[in-house]
Amino acid sequence: RAIFCDLVSSTVVLWYHRISKCKKEKKEERMGLNGLSREYILMSIKPHYADLIYTERKRFEYRKRAPKLVDLPILLYETAPVQKVTGIITDWSILQASPEAVWTCSKTHGGLTADRFFGYYEGCDRAVAIRIHSVVSFRDSLELGVLNPELKRPPQSFCYVRSELDLPMKG
Repeated sequence: RAIFCDLVSSTVVLWYHRISKCKKEKKEERMGLNGLSREYILMSIKPHYADLIYTERKRFEYRKRAPKLVDLPILLYETAPVQKVTGIITDWSILQASPEAVWTCSKTHGGLTADRFFGYYEGCDRAVAIRIHSVVSFRDSLELGVLNPELKRPPQSFCYVRSELDLPMKG
């Protein structure tokens, strides 16, 4: 993991970037293509925003707290009416700073208006933006119970999960 700093409007912005040293075989193994038990971050997202992410019109996903395990792929669970896991973010980084600084860095690819963004972070002194570098939608969507039988309901924001399932990647 490397840490990058930028000066934006006299606010220090920290970029935590996951650096992958894995070759193709290791990436496939990490994503469960070899049938091995794998760990993931499972993140809930509205279908509208998932569509923007899959079409690369949204490159930042906003949260109030950052995942601690930055080396795990992120599974995207679309909320109602879809209610399924529909894809995976395989490469990402985190931007953490004041809401003003995060907005300055991400507004052109955030998929939100300024009013909606600042309304979400109202009363917060810290904002988190997950910078999406690589995302893949699944050939077939997955029910939570298929992904992991212990999952009874989707997370409010995100949680950590294990799955032995071979993910239905497109291609």
